[in-house]
Amino acid sequence: MRVVISGYVGKKKTGVGRTLENILFNFPLKKNDEIYLYCNYDFQDFDLKKIPLQIIVHRYKVSKNSPILNLLWHQIIYPFKTLFIDADVSYISNATLLLLKFRPTVVVIHDLIEFNVPKKFSWLRMFYRKFAFPVTAKRADKIITVSENSKSDIIKYCKVPPNKINVIYNGVDKNFFSPRRELTAEIKREYRLPDKYILFVGTIDHPGKNVYSLILACRKLWEENIGIKLVLIGQKGVGYEVISDTITRYDLNKYVLHLDCVEDRDLAAIYNGAELFCFLSLYEGFGLPLIESMACGTPVIASKMSSLPEVVGDAGIIVNPCSIDEISRKIKDVLTNDVLKNKLRRKGLERAKLFSWQKAAYGTYRVLEEVSRQYHKREG
Repeated sequence: MRVVISGYVGKKKTGVGRTLENILFNFPLKKNDEIYLYCNYDFQDFDLKKIPLQIIVHRYKVSKNSPILNLLWHQIIYPFKTLFIDADVSYISNATLLLLKFRPTVVVIHDLIEFNVPKKFSWLRMFYRKFAFPVTAKRADKIITVSENSKSDIIKYCKVPPNKINVIYNGVDKNFFSPRRELTAEIKREYRLPDKYILFVGTIDHPGKNVYSLILACRKLWEENIGIKLVLIGQKGVGYEVISDTITRYDLNKYVLHLDCVEDRDLAAIYNGAELFCFLSLYEGFGLPLIESMACGTPVIASKMSSLPEVVGDAGIIVNPCSIDEISRKIKDVLTNDVLKNKLRRKGLERAKLFSWQKAAYGTYRVLEEVSRQYHKREG
């Protein structure tokens, strides 16, 4: 099977990039398979040393920092790459507008947040996604998404039949994300982390990831002199100024630490060092940091919105992300109740075992293989 892959995942390796990277690491390739991966010339976040030799990486001369030029490249150049390579199937790992198509195409749509969270992106990006994703969903031969919740949204907003969509859950690398307390002290010193902290990992935006509610809930604890800090890890997103202004207005700088960039090798240790992981998003396609945290044995509190209850199951505490009082109360419960904390740790570790990149890669390969087989059957 000859597969051409679009490897554009944005400026940094966030959840979408992690997903593609781990799919590539774990592809169950056969002897005669040929995989062609197209990446931006200046995107160096993928650990290409770990990918199979059958995956040939091509760098195209468009910067990762130019969404417009990447959109144009995918409309004008990428379709011809699939044609000239004589691909059996094209795999677009991060949904983009799909107009010109010369080969059967599998598209990954991680979520439809633009239909669910107003002002998540700039007005131009919101307009583009609301236009592009329904078009792409209809043009694609198959769609892969990462949760049943996202599948329901794709059916609802893109008007495609359910049998066109395959749900393949994200995974977690348990050799990397696991209970490893021995590294915690060293990492705390390196990043100047507090002794006890609540952790959030993700884009620091507003309103999407809902860090605003987390800060206000923690503020209630600080008013009670509960000795805990808040560590935020992630790049600044749309609406970051609301978060920054809130921290300044309530004079919370001494309680909140923001780390814009953390090495992947250190992230697992930071999960391990946290008393609690909080993920209060108003919408997620999946919520990869939740299973990373659970795999490290860190208790989790998650929003009741979108896919998050589906991912967490009964292994974490589910809250109304807009109720500051409820969030604060549940955080306090975990911090002050060792029996509850240990129960959540055990359940989280068991829950994390359900998610593996091997299963995700195998499921993805099977979808590509099915689409390729149908294409050759039609071509005779």
